[in-house]
Amino acid sequence: MCQALIALGRNPVKSAEHLAGLNELDVRIQCGEELAMRTFSVRSTASQVQGTAPVIVIPAYNAAAALDRCLRSVFRHTPKSVRIHVIDDASTDPRVRRILSEASVARPEFVVERHDTRRGYVRSANRGLGEAGERPVFLLNSDTVVTSGWIEKMMNTSESEKRVATVTPVSNCAGPFSIPVRGRCNKLPKGVSIDTMGSVVESVSPQRRPRVPTGHGFCMLIRPEAHRDVGLFDNVRFGRGYGEENDFCLRASAAGFIHLVDDATFIYHEGGASFGRWLKPLRMNRAYRLLRRLHPGYHEEIAAWLADDPLAELRARVARSLTEQRDAR
Repeated sequence: MCQALIALGRNPVKSAEHLAGLNELDVRIQCGEELAMRTFSVRSTASQVQGTAPVIVIPAYNAAAALDRCLRSVFRHTPKSVRIHVIDDASTDPRVRRILSEASVARPEFVVERHDTRRGYVRSANRGLGEAGERPVFLLNSDTVVTSGWIEKMMNTSESEKRVATVTPVSNCAGPFSIPVRGRCNKLPKGVSIDTMGSVVESVSPQRRPRVPTGHGFCMLIRPEAHRDVGLFDNVRFGRGYGEENDFCLRASAAGFIHLVDDATFIYHEGGASFGRWLKPLRMNRAYRLLRRLHPGYHEEIAAWLADDPLAELRARVARSLTEQRDAR
């Protein structure tokens, strides 16, 4: 008869709660007088033991083709235990309802909620955050395409330091988080797929996980401690989107939290599909003025971060790798 004895060092683990926050544990397998010991990482399993597996929240409004691409990538690259929660903000395109209905059949942990009338992006996101409880939330735009290992890598980044509020990956189109050229919506090079780009980023990343003043809402992991202590997005001031994640991150920073970049994870972002591209400059300009008024010093902090440019090495490595791949073809 064999017995498994779980311990941290010489101390037995007596409950699931005891596992929370541990980086590793010892498992001793005893069969009669013989004893073998192995050490396992528990960083990725502690949240599952406590019933706090993450949830993906995807606010959606029309843009059916982009939504379909997003969901296909999420299904392909996300563990089946992870709940996917789509909030349909009263889409008028009938294809959206069909896509979501088919997805509900294909995936057990897939939940769709529909608004009868348009309520805007921020209220949709808040609905998902509010229903997540004590789960980490991956807030994901419906015009994104995720890549292999994104959940695991971003979760690991969120657990790499204390008091992490948010984690943002890099992208082709995410302002200061854009690669290979910062501040642009970069087209993928000819012959390079989204999955290939994800593999390139992961393979060449220095994995420094730099701190940043604010995350980016195209794809942002929000830790439960942060939305519990800081609250939800400010729907009154930031309405249908742009700037709400910056305001949230700044409020979290004021409460003692930090924000990290996962520089080993690439998420493709089309950019502005749910709102219409012509509206983007209007909302960005309004958000800029509002953030400047609400959070004095924020833009100076961003300017300092951009000048320091902690993602410069990653961008250079990615550009070099892509050039080498092109020359080899």
